[in-house]
Amino acid sequence: MELNSDSSFFQLEKRLLSLGPEDSAYVARKLIGGNIHNDVRLYLIRYLCELTKVTQFEGINPEDLENQELGITLLLMLPQELQVTFGDLREHPILMIESLLMSEQTNVLANIFNKIPSLRNNELILHYASKAVNTHNFSYHKQAYLPNTHADIGQTQKLWILYPHSADQIREEHSYMSAPDHQLCTSLFDLIEEHDLVGSSCLQLSDELSGKLEGYEGDKLFLLHTIKKLLFYSKVQFSQGRTLGNYNYEAQDCDTFLAKVDLLDGGGGELHLGQGTA
Repeated sequence: MELNSDSSFFQLEKRLLSLGPEDSAYVARKLIGGNIHNDVRLYLIRYLCELTKVTQFEGINPEDLENQELGITLLLMLPQELQVTFGDLREHPILMIESLLMSEQTNVLANIFNKIPSLRNNELILHYASKAVNTHNFSYHKQAYLPNTHADIGQTQKLWILYPHSADQIREEHSYMSAPDHQLCTSLFDLIEEHDLVGSSCLQLSDELSGKLEGYEGDKLFLLHTIKKLLFYSKVQFSQGRTLGNYNYEAQDCDTFLAKVDLLDGGGGELHLGQGTA
């Protein structure tokens, strides 16, 4: 049965309801791994979830079903072309989220986190926001984004896929081609709801970047511009934060650091903005 139309979907539902629990569970499991639309696959997984609430089946783990349900739900929230790309991760929703972070899919992630807040991992987001302003130059990435290049380790064009068997290797290989990129960095920060956390993290990043100015082989003026943009963004975050008592202190830090950046722009002042701000 080809399950790629509304009529066939209703035929499937009718067929499953006509069978006993064992037979219907067998049919559902067989079809889940077949060539079917993800919305039909999600129906089948939820059907099995309901069955396992009243009957135990050999080889069916309810926790695995819940994980698959979450994975298919995530896939259905992606644009059609990304559903194909990330389809292999339908049983690994957490890896799918991280792959989307690595692939700069911030708009998609904002929608996901809005609908499923429990999937928002601030620590992971902060990690990739930091990578977005990494000053290291990975020359091999000039080829890494070509079609099919490094496809064996999960890389196709600008998308990164954390396949379970090679996830650690893929993470080690990963870098943002545009880094240091303050726009990507702040887009990732925007995925976090806690403004105070974002403000302090962004302020710390600015401080760390300032410490790399001396000896930096790239465009120092561009790096200064990046630092300045991050400081402005940090100040805005503090102004929107809930801990209002800290605003004046943190905003003053931002203003002090911005003044130092202006001095650096003019060729004077010390290179390091702060002293290990947190």
